[in-house]
Amino acid sequence: MIKLGETVVPWKTSVVYLGSRFVEDCRTLPSVKHRICCAESVITRLNSRVFKRRAVDQKLKGHFISSAVFASLLYGLQYCAFSKRDQRCIDGFYLRLVKRVCHLPFDYHLSYEEAAKRVGVERPSFRLARERLRWTGHVLRSDDKVLYEVLVFSPENGKRGRGRPRLRFYDTVKSDIKARNIDMNFRTQQQFWNILQAKAADRLSWRKEIVLGERS
Repeated sequence: MIKLGETVVPWKTSVVYLGSRFVEDCRTLPSVKHRICCAESVITRLNSRVFKRRAVDQKLKGHFISSAVFASLLYGLQYCAFSKRDQRCIDGFYLRLVKRVCHLPFDYHLSYEEAAKRVGVERPSFRLARERLRWTGHVLRSDDKVLYEVLVFSPENGKRGRGRPRLRFYDTVKSDIKARNIDMNFRTQQQFWNILQAKAADRLSWRKEIVLGERS
């Protein structure tokens, strides 16, 4: 408990601030589930006018998913360390949503490729990775030293507990780079950020090769 004057403020293990949920143990899954609830509220408002109507084209429904639903679903998640479980959570929500708007049976086997073809919208984890890399490039080019230090922060002289080490934002970005088949020779975390900063200096190349994943 925290005491402010004569008022005792009870301790909370989680809190919602500016639309994002923060938990005591720094796990990201509660934040993902919170954003899914927010996206569901958007879907509820659009159901009667868009998603439940069979006369509305599936690609038009996809535009609503991309602009309205994804805007609520992915808000603030591009700044978080993202695990495979988190990705499966938002991608699974996407598949269930496509089944609903396309009026498919709940037990229909729908692949990500077919879902993207039906509504014209790729899975949210792909879009999130692009937004995460776009923001990372902005920070690496920025003159804001405080923001840069937060990005490249690496704890020292700490003691790791039992079990697998907790994923960092650095691990997430490194996974995004690897998914784009970009070779980077580095041994330390600082070397990784230095190489990435050199790549981010060329804005056009960064956007084409890193963010969009296009290789010439």
